[in-house]
Amino acid sequence: MISIVLVCLICTGFVQADCDTESAQCPEANDRADQSGTFVSSSDRRFDSYLKAVKDFAETMLQYGTDRYGTEHTPQFATALSRGSVAELVPASPKLPDWPPRFTQVPNVFVGSNYAHKITIRGGNVGTDVALYEMLYKLSALTNDQSYAQAADASLKWFIENTPDPWSGLFTWGEHCGWDFRKEQYIDGNDIWIDPTYWAKHEFRGSIEPLYEKFGTLSSSNAPLENFVKGIWEQHVWFDTNPDWFPGDTGLRYSRHGQIGENGGQSGPDAGGMYPRHGGYMVNTMSAAYRYSSSTSVRRDILNYIDQFVRQWERLTNHFGYVPYDVGSTSSSQNGALASQLRYAADRLQSGNKFLAARMISLADSIDSPPKKEYEKVGNLMTSGIGNRTLGKNSKYFDKPDYNIGWDLPGKVPSQYADAIRKLVAAAKERHPSAPHTSLEYLARANWFGKQAMDLFLNDGTGSTLPRMLDKNSTVILLDGVTEAEAIYHSYTGGDDLMLALLELYEANQLTTGNVHL
Repeated sequence: MISIVLVCLICTGFVQADCDTESAQCPEANDRADQSGTFVSSSDRRFDSYLKAVKDFAETMLQYGTDRYGTEHTPQFATALSRGSVAELVPASPKLPDWPPRFTQVPNVFVGSNYAHKITIRGGNVGTDVALYEMLYKLSALTNDQSYAQAADASLKWFIENTPDPWSGLFTWGEHCGWDFRKEQYIDGNDIWIDPTYWAKHEFRGSIEPLYEKFGTLSSSNAPLENFVKGIWEQHVWFDTNPDWFPGDTGLRYSRHGQIGENGGQSGPDAGGMYPRHGGYMVNTMSAAYRYSSSTSVRRDILNYIDQFVRQWERLTNHFGYVPYDVGSTSSSQNGALASQLRYAADRLQSGNKFLAARMISLADSIDSPPKKEYEKVGNLMTSGIGNRTLGKNSKYFDKPDYNIGWDLPGKVPSQYADAIRKLVAAAKERHPSAPHTSLEYLARANWFGKQAMDLFLNDGTGSTLPRMLDKNSTVILLDGVTEAEAIYHSYTGGDDLMLALLELYEANQLTTGNVHL
């Protein structure tokens, strides 16, 4: 009886899932299930609107979302697009009177914050588009239509082989850089950012863990990934000749920022910004290059790079009990992110250097608690408390996911809903060991957020298949704080993350496990 009631929660009161089709009745209690607990296909069609939205988005990206500009048309996907009948690169905005040399080319959600300088607006940025590629590969797997995966492969292959800066070897992506479709070069500060201090530089936008295998196998040679690692070491890392940070200091220093071009942008790494998660991204990237390189000397160099990072982190942890956020900092922020990257990297090193891999695992365990189960990550997402929440930077928005943005903007951007949906779907698939029926509750809540997201970011009356960068009840304002702008599609605020989340939500709703209908 409990299972029947919980199943029906998906399409009734608790969640108002997408049940407006003709087959919107609750499934029978004896829906097909594999009692061993493995997932099997279901004939449930109530959630096809998720799949349709994702396919429509993917088709638009394949037809209009690639580089059709400049002197060379390429298969690389755009990071930002208009949401008209024909999706195109976003047109330039008027100059601001107080910044005559620059354009406010960024319709910016967070007016007054530094997010503006981190947005690629007229080109591609694989560093912010990771979820787009994940979605295309998953969509091909679910539909058996290989056109999506082939388009993703073509885009990544072109990016890997054509966009690294010839001087530094660094990829033109991330927080402060991208590839300009109109000029066939990396985007520089004069073109996109209103503040000259943010001229092009290299900084990881986040983890590209899901794409490392592609980076190691799509290119005709291993050179791009190997040169990228060399560029990280030469442009992000240096040694203090008089190290006195703490007893045992090896002198190794690194910055989240690195010089990307010989004659432009930042000159050398910053003396600061030694953030743990960025160090983790660097080491994890090195592990991928190590895995796919066929050069003995390159692999030896990479192991040396990784060892020096790990040795400094080990000594920092022995002294402070954690890896400090920066030189002189007493914060342990980002240790969990560093630990996650260390675990990925250690797995790749197991076959080549088990001793170093073991040190990395030990280090990860010492600075981070054991990884949580998926059902341990969704607590507040299951609580309905919209009438009782308090406004404030650190408050929890139970009915409007907050996603740790740090501003009072609950439920405003796609990434917030994407994060909530993906966490809930993962929890539903994992199943709580003492209460497996809660999988249905997790999935019901995910459908509740999914329906909200579809309404807020896709169903805005424009007919566009691209999700808005800001919800339909809000107005996008340019950096002058006055001028209204189009609510474009932009991966930086999580448009592609939302479409991946909806695809995972569709998949979960087509699965059954045990007596629990997913």
